[in-house]
Amino acid sequence: MMDVNDNINAFSQPSILFLTFLQQTPSHNPEFKRELQLLTCDMALQADQCVYSGEMDYSDHSMIDPNIECDGELEADGHGLSIQRNLLQDILPQAHLGLPVNNEVIREVAAELITIADDLNNTIMSRAADSLTSELRRTSSMQTWPALLRRSVTELINCVPGAHNEQVTMALTFSLVKAVCERAPPLLRGLFSVLMQYIYPARPR
Repeated sequence: MMDVNDNINAFSQPSILFLTFLQQTPSHNPEFKRELQLLTCDMALQADQCVYSGEMDYSDHSMIDPNIECDGELEADGHGLSIQRNLLQDILPQAHLGLPVNNEVIREVAAELITIADDLNNTIMSRAADSLTSELRRTSSMQTWPALLRRSVTELINCVPGAHNEQVTMALTFSLVKAVCERAPPLLRGLFSVLMQYIYPARPR
């Protein structure tokens, strides 16, 4: 079995890893799939504007709809791709700067996390996702989202045996965010930004 921790530390690509995690787990929610396409497209657009070394190949993101033109003009629910882009601009340079992407390794790491996530208690995860979704919907400001996510993950860790292991914690966190976004797809891009801040807080610019 691949050493997930070593690969996460080596590539430090949580944004691509999370997208791959989402793409490799099934979803029957067309609105969620659409939001995932828009997020992936947004990331590709922003990565083009980042200064980084190494090769980043977005062509492997099979869930990108070929009819989506990543030119910033696409409208979804009355809003352009610029939604959450200011947050992505803060995160992407930190996530990608100088770090090459090995797509095969990213896929294998995501598969390992999915296997771990499949073994988690579905009842506990469902309750946590329902609760966090309700809280996020009631919140008028995204400034409170990081604290809400942190609290929900901490509560989950305390309920799941072995969750203090780094890879289990990441699988649990990814699963929670996906479950919330399955319930409320429009939250995906905002939660993605919050998730990246949660994983890599306050890194130097």
